[in-house]
Amino acid sequence: MLNWKDASEEEHRLQIVLELIFRNHSSLLSSLFNLETPRLRKSSEVLLSELTGYSSGEKVMVQVALDLWDGSGNALFREVLHCLDPGKLEAIFIGLEYLRIISTLGAHRLSTIKIGPPSPSSSVNQRQQGQIF
Repeated sequence: MLNWKDASEEEHRLQIVLELIFRNHSSLLSSLFNLETPRLRKSSEVLLSELTGYSSGEKVMVQVALDLWDGSGNALFREVLHCLDPGKLEAIFIGLEYLRIISTLGAHRLSTIKIGPPSPSSSVNQRQQGQIF
């Protein structure tokens, strides 16, 4: 997926979040972002204007990515909830949970975070230990 070189710490965190969100849609992610440097392939205005032909779920995914990048996506929460299939919605929530945890724990604890879907034995205690579900 993305292999950003010379990315700042914040850009590196965003790269991880974007890869979590687009884990099953890598071609969509690569159509938005430069693969080797932390920047958009085109301006956000152009990317948004080129969404004709995309499914409503893909459009919302692009809007969310642009909102995370620079606030230009204008994704509406009700569209996120109603246009996305369960897998895409889960991917967005996992990405947002990752952001919440790293802002709470700090970047120095990133290596202790486990990212993945919930297991049958998941508990609130596991969530408090820094695991993302």
